Amino acid sequence: MKTPTHVAINYLISQKWPMKKALQRSFLLGGAAPDVPILLLFCTVGLLYPDGVVDQFSALYDYNLWVVGIHNLLHSPVSLLLLWIINLFFLGNRNAFNFFLLGCLSHSVVDVYTHVNDGPLLLWPFHWQATFVSPLSHWNPDYLASYVLIVEGGIILLAIVYWLAKRIVAGTGLGYLP
Repeated sequence: MKTPTHVAINYLISQKWPMKKALQRSFLLGGAAPDVPILLLFCTVGLLYPDGVVDQFSALYDYNLWVVGIHNLLHSPVSLLLLWIINLFFLGNRNAFNFFLLGCLSHSVVDVYTHVNDGPLLLWPFHWQATFVSPLSHWNPDYLASYVLIVEGGIILLAIVYWLAKRIVAGTGLGYLP
């Protein structure tokens, strides 16, 4: 799915799972963070190769080991589990980085099911090819992308309505997001 949808999903989850505001912010950030390296790469490639951005980006995304690694650091469920174990060992259970990693895991799980053949590497860094082949794609029209787009729009709309309703009931106006 697209990055704003991941943030909306994490927002809706965070409203039903009690957590402190700082932990909630970390969880929301985890919804967006896995896509940041690829977004930055795409923008950089676009500036360097404006006429061949898609070809250049695809070559890097599919074959450059550094790009694959950076992309899957916060996308791969195994990588996220390893980071969580390391964090637990050093900082304990209820800290902001754990909630950030949980937000990334939410992002990863959704991506596994909405990417046909370009989803997260499930076993990275131990295996650099294993992906789940989903029957859905958030961008490829051959794999029901128009329906996924409708679901994404519904999720974002639901998050906005929930956020506005919460503000109206609390009488706080349109202040801070969570």
